[in-house]
Order: sequence, then C-alpha cells, then structure tokens
Amino acid sequence: MNRVNVGLDLGAYSLKCAEVDSETGQVRSLWQGELLPQRQSRDQAMTGDTLVRRIRELISAWAQHAVTPPRVVRSALEGDGTWCRYLEFPPLSARELEVAVPSLVRKHIAVPLEEVALTHVAVPPLVPGEKRTALFLVAARRDLIAAHKKLLADCGLDVARLEVTPLALTREFHRNRGVAENEVHALVYGGFVNTQVVVLRDGCPYFVRHFWPGSRDFVDAFRSERPCSWKEAEDCLGVADLEIGETALEPIFRRWAGEVRRSLQFGNEIF
Repeated sequence: MNRVNVGLDLGAYSLKCAEVDSETGQVRSLWQGELLPQRQSRDQAMTGDTLVRRIRELISAWAQHAVTPPRVVRSALEGDGTWCRYLEFPPLSARELEVAVPSLVRKHIAVPLEEVALTHVAVPPLVPGEKRTALFLVAARRDLIAAHKKLLADCGLDVARLEVTPLALTREFHRNRGVAENEVHALVYGGFVNTQVVVLRDGCPYFVRHFWPGSRDFVDAFRSERPCSWKEAEDCLGVADLEIGETALEPIFRRWAGEVRRSLQFGNEIF
C-alpha cells in the first residue's frame, strides 16, 4: 500500500482533513467538522484551551473513519501575516538570488525581514522568451508559523509541512486540471473570514489578493433582515437565490463580486 499524506486545514469556521495517496495524488478520504456549532455571531471564536479541546474532539471523531490515524499532518496558513508576490530579476545564479531576493523583499514587506520566513518557486518570466529570472515569492511571519505549529502540537499532531494556501491551491489545481499552454485561470477561494483570488498562467501563480467579505458576512447580512439563529441563517443561505430577489444579500454580494472583478483586473494587468 502506498504511503498516505494527511492534510489539515484549520480555519476560523471548521477543521477539514484529507488523506491523499502520496504516489497517485488520489484523495482517499475527506472529513470536515465545525469548530463552533453553537455560533451566534460573525466574530465569535474559540481560543486557548477551549479551542485545543474542540480540535482534539474533532480529530478523535475523524480518526474513527481515517485510513491512517492522524499523527503527522501537512497544513497551511492564509490571510494577514502572509505575503505572495511575483518578482523578476536579470539572469541570476542560485547564489546571487540568495542575496537579491531578501534585498528586494525588504521594499515590499512592512515588518523586519528577520521576522518572516521566505520561500519561492521559479516561474516563467511574464514576457515569454525574455532572459530573466522570475520567481513567485511567499513569505509568512515566523510568530504565526510558530503559533500554528504549537496549536497543532498541543492537539497531539506534528507538522511535516506548512505552506501558504496559494501554493497548495495551485498545486492541486495543476494536479486535477493539468496545464495547457498560454491558459490563464483564476482560483477563487471563499473562506469564512475573507476571500482569496489566485491568478495562474500555464499553471504557475503570479498574483494573489485576499479581501473582505467572506462567507460569514453573507450569513450576517441574511440575519440582519430575518432575525434568526446563526444555524438557521446558514441553512437558509444554502438555498438562497439572488436571481429572485434576496434583498438582504444583494449589497454584500455586489461588494464581493466587485472585489473579485477588481482582483481579476489587477491580475490581467500584469500579463
């Protein structure tokens, strides 16, 4: 039997778990558990020991159905405290990049460079055929990385790999869809707190933007017009149809759609 990689997505709303065959990339199982079923407001959240206990409960529930008991996982970070950016240089060697990348990053990140972890992937230059060194840079604050790892360690899990969501989304899109030359795609990832747009060309990431609103804002907007519990609003939202006049959702949807269009315009400008 091939080795199984375990992926864990810990968000503000839920814990999502996946078991993936390391050789074929085939998903063997998916599981999701809500962190706060008794939620009553958009900003309500679990912290500290309460959060640890709840995650442990969910992991125990998942373990009953998992092919491989979850002990070592791969996870991701997103949102504030993470940065993604396309960088381009004259032709440089790997040793020269070790100096050039941090020097350029200092101009784009507002925190001291020693407080962030940097990584990058090579991508084709924006202008095909140009003799340039092009990179997609990913950075994350070290304190966020440490806090995420500590939280999972407190829950009895070790982290084998931690990355930002745009890289994970890009890899799985490439795995599931393949790549056709000169194709441009936009991945729209709707999270609970915010939405993220990743623009790809030929399967490589070049532009990332995250923005408000997220799914919690749609639920909150629904509740503003129809006083009800959070759970009732979620259930109603699941069958809502904007085309038949859900007036409570129209303003938030217009804002969301406008931000998606703006992100696509930004992405289009770089090609």
